[in-house]
Amino acid sequence: LFHRRGEFSGAWPVSASVPFPKGRLMAAACVSVRDDAGAGVPIQTSTLARWEDGSVKVLLMDLIADADAKGYVLHYGSDCRPDSIEKGISVEEGEDRVRVDAGRVAFAVDRRTGDVLADLSIDGGPAALSGPVRAELVDAEGRAFVSGGPPDAVVVERTGPLHAVIRVEGPHRAEDGGRLFRAIFKVHAYAGQPFLRVEHIFENDRTEEEFTSIRSLYLTLPLREGATAVTLGEDPELNLKDGVALHQKFEDQYFVKAGERDVGSGTRAPGYALVRGAGGGLFAGVRHFYQNYPKSFAAGPGTLRLGICPALEGAPYDVDDEDMEVRLFFYLKGGRYKFRQGLSRRHDIVLHLAPGEVTADGLMRQVEAPP
Repeated sequence: LFHRRGEFSGAWPVSASVPFPKGRLMAAACVSVRDDAGAGVPIQTSTLARWEDGSVKVLLMDLIADADAKGYVLHYGSDCRPDSIEKGISVEEGEDRVRVDAGRVAFAVDRRTGDVLADLSIDGGPAALSGPVRAELVDAEGRAFVSGGPPDAVVVERTGPLHAVIRVEGPHRAEDGGRLFRAIFKVHAYAGQPFLRVEHIFENDRTEEEFTSIRSLYLTLPLREGATAVTLGEDPELNLKDGVALHQKFEDQYFVKAGERDVGSGTRAPGYALVRGAGGGLFAGVRHFYQNYPKSFAAGPGTLRLGICPALEGAPYDVDDEDMEVRLFFYLKGGRYKFRQGLSRRHDIVLHLAPGEVTADGLMRQVEAPP
């Protein structure tokens, strides 16, 4: 295994699937990994598929890659065993909660309310992200729906010493109990790392009509009191009390506002928000941000909002170019987002809870192009 040198620093989690010929590897535990200096590296393994004789066909392997290492070599055989980690991830499954302690980062998922990232902490203290992450959806008529409430499922998808994944599924609910679209959160925790990876998926599970339109869909990240300033990529640090927003309107056009003032613009926003203040700060980076326009960030006292489908002013994607409309803007006509029955969309988000330890631009490069 070799990484692209110069494109990441420090440590970064890597997951890889490794195919094996029939009969070569009988158990996922019979493997080990060594770096270029010959030192053993802790790994986590599981079997994805087996041959007819029971041997491993595809092995799933996790490790924490070090930027100083030139590469890694996988060894396998009956005499191989993976190196152990000093303190691995702890996952406690209770009747009411799933509690995850990854060493530096700890959090809970509530089985009753579906709260994602409840009681979040970093290095034993409160994190800048102060409450559960929620998805807020507004339908074409202006009716509001929010994720949360009794979930349909809370599942520990993966657990091990290096990498744990918790999946939470449930509908967006209106105050009167109505439901619209399914919300899925997959939270990835990594041993000893100060960040989490969150996969957010929304799915049009409405069967009454072939297409359903919505006005907007946001992820809301509550901020601890004392958060004072935010940087939205290349633009200067701005005061949260002014209310700051970045909108990626097209692939090559974004603009930034502080209150009603235009304070910045550019082509391709880096795709992250860096909040400073209480709790050590917060970095929220979205992979392929500008490529998946329209997208937005909005920050104010107590809240950071990520526009998965940000509200549109007017009908900016209604164009006279029929070819452009068919290829790019077919689902954005009339200032609404139009999704076909069964369609789902996924977004990859990294939440770093100790951003003072890294450079935001360097971290975002790792989010965009993992080693």
